[in-house]
Amino acid sequence: MSWRVIYTRASLIFLVAMLFGCERYPTSMARDATATSVSGTDRLSELLLATHKSEDTTTFAFDSLVWEKMVAGTWSQHRRIYKSEIQMTEPDFSMVEEIRSFDAENGVVVWRLALRSEGKSTRYEWSKWDLNQMKILEKSENKFWYED
Repeated sequence: MSWRVIYTRASLIFLVAMLFGCERYPTSMARDATATSVSGTDRLSELLLATHKSEDTTTFAFDSLVWEKMVAGTWSQHRRIYKSEIQMTEPDFSMVEEIRSFDAENGVVVWRLALRSEGKSTRYEWSKWDLNQMKILEKSENKFWYED
């Protein structure tokens, strides 16, 4: 088979995938908690990585947060924040439980994090973070402490 035939077939497969909305992330990943900015031009999504698959179940673990911007009608990745970056600020971080609000203009998110210390049970905490500087602005165990 010539390289032209291979190139043509690969191009056709790529074109079909793009036309029918193929995800940019591998099938071993799933989106979970997602928040869209008030303007609708930014979104923040939690990506989970499949850690174990069997016939009837798949187990997922936190991989990263993806901050995307709408550019010419298509979501484009602006920033990807990995678990290790969050753990530099919050060492007990396990995963994002819920994203309550996302202010893309200021890079601020209000979310509920699952925190797990070695040998202890999981605890949950609401916090307000600056994603541009990766720092905690406020914390609380009460879900009603922060009003948009």
